Amino acid sequence: MLKYIVRVFIDDHSHKPAMFREVSSHRSHRNLDEGDYAQIDAMGKNFIRGCQTFEYMVDQKWGYSKIEFTQKDMYNKITKMRQSKAFESNSQAAISYLESKAFS
Repeated sequence: MLKYIVRVFIDDHSHKPAMFREVSSHRSHRNLDEGDYAQIDAMGKNFIRGCQTFEYMVDQKWGYSKIEFTQKDMYNKITKMRQSKAFESNSQAAISYLESKAFS
């Protein structure tokens, strides 16, 4: 096992720090919490398109700088949740089918 020992630490950056208005676009600051997802899911179930949902949420939070995720993050979360729901329903269908075959 290799060990590293820090002998010199230079507390200096090779770039300027991000401005406040730029921080929301950094990956480490982008997150879609459960409350946001619940609102997106409810609007999607009422046939409101994703782009309209995103614009509504931007207006609701008073601007793009206040929202903590991008439109792409929103679409990725929606896709991931749809895939997990499809997997759950497919696995339940397979289990039900196999149980019916086992008991018949």
